[in-house]
Amino acid sequence: MGRLLPVRASLDSAPRDHRMIRLRTLLLAPPLLVGSFACTSGSPAGPVNRPGTPSEPIWAPASLSEIDAYMDSTNTHGFLLTYRDEPVLEDYVEPVIRNLSPEQVALYQATLRPPTEDGFAVFDVTTIQLGVLGLMASIAVDRGLLDLNASVTSYLGTGWSEAEPEGESQISVRHLLSMTSGLGPDLRIAAEPGTEWGWNPIAFERIHLILPEATGQPMQELLDQWLVEPLNLSFAEWESFEEDPSGRINLATSLRDLAAIGHLLSDGGRFEGAQVVSEVAVSRILTPSQELNPSWGIGWWLNGQSRHVTREGDVRAGSVIPNAPADMFFAFGEYDQVVGVLPSRDVVAVRMGAWVFGPQATRPLERLWELITRTAPR
Repeated sequence: MGRLLPVRASLDSAPRDHRMIRLRTLLLAPPLLVGSFACTSGSPAGPVNRPGTPSEPIWAPASLSEIDAYMDSTNTHGFLLTYRDEPVLEDYVEPVIRNLSPEQVALYQATLRPPTEDGFAVFDVTTIQLGVLGLMASIAVDRGLLDLNASVTSYLGTGWSEAEPEGESQISVRHLLSMTSGLGPDLRIAAEPGTEWGWNPIAFERIHLILPEATGQPMQELLDQWLVEPLNLSFAEWESFEEDPSGRINLATSLRDLAAIGHLLSDGGRFEGAQVVSEVAVSRILTPSQELNPSWGIGWWLNGQSRHVTREGDVRAGSVIPNAPADMFFAFGEYDQVVGVLPSRDVVAVRMGAWVFGPQATRPLERLWELITRTAPR
């Protein structure tokens, strides 16, 4: 770890055939080495058993096969389903793209990265990274390094947005993370801070400029110290954009590493018995961050709320995903990538790929959550 990868170099060095590697594994037993992600596989001869209690079934192979078959129809490149922080279904395959234009396919292909040393696919996770940035911001608050109520200008100086200095100075770190900054996609003032909720990942991602100023450390060092090393993640690195003067970065990581972060949050910040992140820091990002959209925490969407505002700005009654458990929380990517966490079932699902039905589709993976909710162990 510790490197900041230029996107151009990362893509140019990618093996030409890595996208065609197919790894389809229906996992029928828990990993032999806890924490190493080693696994056994075979044909679906019986139910998966809970670690330490072989007679108690976990997940019937027929149900896993049903989930696997559904994901085959959704333009999915990589899918991982974990239970109790152990993989039960993992699938990497070059998808047969349906319903998308060549331009839309190219956008998805640009998220592919060279695989890890042990052969697992790596992706630019697009706006899923808000979940990681939100967690890192909450850790910084917990350690007394970041003040959510301070103005962004106090950390970055003037000119960090396209707004006039007077308006810019009224925007706090909390406004950025709660999506109530009042900035439009062009980073100009569109509303008074704190008065409207609007999906604006570009504004949110300014936290990656704030954290180094607040802590005195670069983003990769913070990621390594706070998450990569404590969780034994195999690959998680911030990528730089050499041609972008704003210093924009993306997160490149694997499905297993995202699942580990999901289980960390599901377990209240604990990993293998150790309190890696405080319960307060976890609660901060998994609690509604404002009243305008109670389904938004900090970097994570929260299910089970009375209403939600979509990324397109539509106000709707009820949960974001009505057929999923109320305690579910998740992070969405730009192309229907998702990390979905179901604490009541101790389940995390991670999906990478292209849009399922196209960029305008709503709830594109609703069937997935229905299948998981119906078949997951209780």
